[in-house]
Amino acid sequence: MAQQLTCSFDTLVASLAPYEQHLLLNRSPIVHAQDDRYSGQILIPASQQQVWNVMTDYSNFDQFLPSVKLSRVLEAAGDRTVVEQVSSVKVMLADVQSRIRTENIETPQSRIDFRLIQGDLKLMKGAWTLQPVTMHGTEADDWGETAVLLRQTVRARAGKGWFEGVFSMIFTNSMKENLTALCCESQRREQHSKKAMVMA
Repeated sequence: MAQQLTCSFDTLVASLAPYEQHLLLNRSPIVHAQDDRYSGQILIPASQQQVWNVMTDYSNFDQFLPSVKLSRVLEAAGDRTVVEQVSSVKVMLADVQSRIRTENIETPQSRIDFRLIQGDLKLMKGAWTLQPVTMHGTEADDWGETAVLLRQTVRARAGKGWFEGVFSMIFTNSMKENLTALCCESQRREQHSKKAMVMA
């Protein structure tokens, strides 16, 4: 696998509004939605390997993703993994549960393409990408010299049992929560790994 090039933070955020740059530097997600298309990103103070390990820890998603109640690997061969998830979200004071199966195709440490193959949504197809980032100046003082920009792009449409009118809001909020949780878990594991190395 070819080494993925590292981008500087300034280059990556050049097209973002100042308030969005501020969100990234404060470990907060940026999420946009238009029709059935969604995009989100978050800057994570951890190594690319550590973020990748979290992203592909499918069987333990229920341990750190807030809405996931069950997650298990049904098939795994080469770069392809089929995952079943059961999620629960609150909609108008009611708990709405959904079950989906996704096919995930991995490009090691850089990209995961996913698509719905069965479940309670009408459509879900997209990708996760991991971009290593070099921090400079005062950002490097706060973050260290490297970080990872985690991005998600996805098309999604409501299926049976969902409240069509509020699906976009629910999906957007879920993306924000998941990006935040993935950041926190990656950072937690990174700190644990560093402590273990110091103690060794």
